[in-house]
Amino acid sequence: MAARLAIALTDHRRLIALDLLQDDAFYYFTIARNLAAGKGLSFDGSTPTNGFQPLYLLLLAPLTAVFAGDLAAPVRAAGVASAILAGVTGLLAWRLTGALAGRTAAWVALALFAFSPYLIAMSVNGQETGLALLLALALVYSYVGRFRSRADPPCREVLGFGALCGLGILARLDLALLGLAALLDWCRLRWRERQLRRALPRVLAAAAAAGLVWSVWGIVSRVETGAWLPVSGLASRTLALHYGWINLEPLWGEVPRLPRAFDPEAVPGRFYADVATRQLLVFLFDHPLLAPLRFHIPFGVWPALEHHPLHALARRAPLALIALLAVASGACILLAQRARRADDGDGGRRPSLAGLLAPYLALHFAGYTFGVPAHWYFSRYLAVPVLLTTLHGLARLDALVRNERARRAAGLCAIALVVWQAQAFLRYAGPRLTWAEARPGGFLRSWQALGPRVPPEKKLGAFQAGIYGYFSGRSVVNLDGKVNLPALDALRAKQCHRYVREAEIDYVLDFPSALIALCTRHMPAGELEFRPVARTEDVTLFEVIRGPPPPRP
Repeated sequence: MAARLAIALTDHRRLIALDLLQDDAFYYFTIARNLAAGKGLSFDGSTPTNGFQPLYLLLLAPLTAVFAGDLAAPVRAAGVASAILAGVTGLLAWRLTGALAGRTAAWVALALFAFSPYLIAMSVNGQETGLALLLALALVYSYVGRFRSRADPPCREVLGFGALCGLGILARLDLALLGLAALLDWCRLRWRERQLRRALPRVLAAAAAAGLVWSVWGIVSRVETGAWLPVSGLASRTLALHYGWINLEPLWGEVPRLPRAFDPEAVPGRFYADVATRQLLVFLFDHPLLAPLRFHIPFGVWPALEHHPLHALARRAPLALIALLAVASGACILLAQRARRADDGDGGRRPSLAGLLAPYLALHFAGYTFGVPAHWYFSRYLAVPVLLTTLHGLARLDALVRNERARRAAGLCAIALVVWQAQAFLRYAGPRLTWAEARPGGFLRSWQALGPRVPPEKKLGAFQAGIYGYFSGRSVVNLDGKVNLPALDALRAKQCHRYVREAEIDYVLDFPSALIALCTRHMPAGELEFRPVARTEDVTLFEVIRGPPPPRP
């Protein structure tokens, strides 16, 4: 927990500057503050929203209530709470790997979880990622220990597993894919034993328990906002399709630099190919077992892929990259088969996550390629697959190590890998983290520089409104739809400009590229003018000049 607490207790200004606390974290803090103040589930104090993961918000609400009136204390308290949750997650990682492979592999897993800069950063990023890691490991540990090996587990355990799946979905919606993969794996095992018909009622019971736990929130969301599921996922998809290649390094062929945003109703196939490739590369670079891939790239929250030879290979010789990945995949499959034979020779006493991870990774990869291709968030979205495959990989490698000489060599490799991860974290965090008051950075610096230019009686909008809304103490209208359903509806209809007019927004503070991609390129000439007032090196403050009202269709 020490490394997580070092981040949690660092001045929030420095964490914002480093992007360890990103803008979306402050949607949570602001909604929790409004909820504690009796303003309901709202970011701007008036518009109901469900654009968040509810379990984490319930964790934040009492913290913001206790520290009402203090901007820094709830952020620090949430970090400390996340560090404590990470301690429990580490315990589960140790116990799960021990069940899969034994105590030696369990200690290696715990050491990697403790020192991996990626897993440290994801544990205390101010968002639901750390809680999702905990619930994902709890779900898998419960499945492996109490559910997987039996055709007729007691009804109490079946319902308990289903309820745990429901809590996981409340922690992060995509954990529904992990629960589904567990049930598919259990059905596969029962089918091999010719007991599938007997097992189906228990599968339905577990699914019903999960649905019942989730439905408590689903009903609240439906009543408050009219939507069952969080709209933030749909907003992320809409943003990704409107942005096009603006925030993504093109890989499969050249893309014209201006404009680099395509029509969201006609998505090029190359875009999905680029998203899928980036997702794979981020997974490889952030994986603790593959840490040496970053041999010349220091850790960062946003992987600098364009500086890596694999990225260059994808740009210049994509078929060579496919061939390289095919060879690497083939090697992994051969090693897995050898590990399976070793398990069979040992009596098959150890369980395996292979049957669970195969459908889960396939569903996850497809969902974040075609469903929510928000490629700039892949570091956060991939945290659960990275951790689970790290534990499974250690278990498979442990099965291959049989004689004493091989075990000594594997031990030296494990020590080297842990040391590599520890020095990467210290090199990244050492010169940057401080408990003293730091200079503001990122969007907070932009607000302090440009916020005084916005008169208090004027209405301000922003596509990335989290930090502005939290630290300004005023109502800021979210324009990208993450926590604003009317704005999302307008964005999907290419009517963002009409929403800006009808909401009577006077100023917009954001990146010029975001304003162009999401608003002005779809706007009829003369309807609005966004006049630059002032800018920092990051963002620009625009004054909205309204033209004659457009004719009603």
